[in-house]
Amino acid sequence: MKKIELVPIESMSVDFQSYGVCVSVDNRQPDYDSPEFKFWNKLGIIESQNKCSICMVESYPQKQSLSTVFECHTRTGETLIPVENDVLLVLGLSKNSQHNEMDYDSVKAFLVRKGTAVILNPGTWHYAPIAQHEVVHTFVVFDHATPDSDVIKIDSQDAGLGWEIAN
Repeated sequence: MKKIELVPIESMSVDFQSYGVCVSVDNRQPDYDSPEFKFWNKLGIIESQNKCSICMVESYPQKQSLSTVFECHTRTGETLIPVENDVLLVLGLSKNSQHNEMDYDSVKAFLVRKGTAVILNPGTWHYAPIAQHEVVHTFVVFDHATPDSDVIKIDSQDAGLGWEIAN
């Protein structure tokens, strides 16, 4: 199997825009500011025609982070919000509008900082957030039916490819 090394890119970078939206309070004034708290409204909009589900992923650091398994949601986006530590996401774009094939040349690793969120576009190939040094909890928000009716999975080992995060 050919292993391709990925150097993580900040999710706040312009490179992320093809994969989704990075949501952060950086570079934006709060909509409400008081001595007790600040409030930012509509930092990101989650598109859904149905009820949304709030889920949790608990990721564990691995000695080797080889990414070969990916999933894609063809009709729904997915929001990921790391809680206590940063996470890495290995993402790929779809080859076509049916989102049934991943464009292996588009695979990149993104660093998602705790306190930010990313909203993945429908058709963005991904898998679980990768913990770097400690266990990380990541909230996942998506249409409640997504896990049951909108998941395509692939294993890139079938194509002889895998991606490793550079140290």
